[in-house]
Amino acid sequence: MPEKHLVSWTTIISGYGMHGHGEIAVELYDDMIREGIQPDKTVFVSVLSACSHAGLTKRGIDYFDSMEPDYGMKSGSEHYYCVVDFLGRVGQLREAYKLIKSMPTELDGPVWKSPFGCLQNP
Repeated sequence: MPEKHLVSWTTIISGYGMHGHGEIAVELYDDMIREGIQPDKTVFVSVLSACSHAGLTKRGIDYFDSMEPDYGMKSGSEHYYCVVDFLGRVGQLREAYKLIKSMPTELDGPVWKSPFGCLQNP
């Protein structure tokens, strides 16, 4: 592409993540940052989802933790859902539950409808 912009980056990151190529998706996210493209909430959902599907828990936590201090962006319930999902996928159910309980945003259906919604009443 002659000019790469946030929408094109988000699309390719999301596509790789959805099709089981999480490692490529996070490499692309890192490339985007190196090129000086400022991420938005949508690209964070894409990269966090890719981390979830690829089992990249540590990397996903690092991205999630970078949202506010590095980019001035508050995490929304969609970001928390992704983190709860990847914590649950690797069996860190207590950590997922702690995160749900610490959410500054109101809990919504997707968090409790995740495969780990049983955490609602531990």
